[in-house]
Amino acid sequence: MTGPSDVTQRTALRELWYRWLAVVEMFARRRHGQDRLAEQEYQALREDLFRVCRSLAETAGAAGRDRNEALEGLVRPWLTLRTLERADQEILFDLRERCRQVGRDLGGPTWRSRLRGWGSPWLWLGGAAVGTAVGLATVNRLWLSLPQWLREQALALRGVIGQTSAAQRGFVAALLIVLVTIWLAVRAMRA
Repeated sequence: MTGPSDVTQRTALRELWYRWLAVVEMFARRRHGQDRLAEQEYQALREDLFRVCRSLAETAGAAGRDRNEALEGLVRPWLTLRTLERADQEILFDLRERCRQVGRDLGGPTWRSRLRGWGSPWLWLGGAAVGTAVGLATVNRLWLSLPQWLREQALALRGVIGQTSAAQRGFVAALLIVLVTIWLAVRAMRA
């Protein structure tokens, strides 16, 4: 039987593992200049990973101990960021695939790990809030300030739009702003 402490530890292991995998992927793709991790952060991540593995190994059976020792074995040779930086790319790709498999075996990434890959959740929440506020604040002014040729095009839609409330129009504008923000963020992350 597993207690709440074990569940918390396993969740922590999954989250730490996906943070470790992100570091490995960064070096495998040779993109370590953009998202540079400080050596102290790397060492703290490594030590936290070892601590959680050992804690789970103490409460697990033989199979669990073997698994946690295997996890430690994947991380142990990579003492510093410099070690990862100097490693052959083929070795890093192999390490990345092995780490991905371990991640799948652990149950996949946590939601927090997934959000970390998409930027700060607060950034997304802030972008959505700003988009909504701008959409609600400017929806009526937008319709009044369109150039003449666009007004003619808008007249065709006016019958449908006239049947909607200001709140509905604001919601649509805010949704469009949020979608554009997401699209721009995805493009920026890929660049």
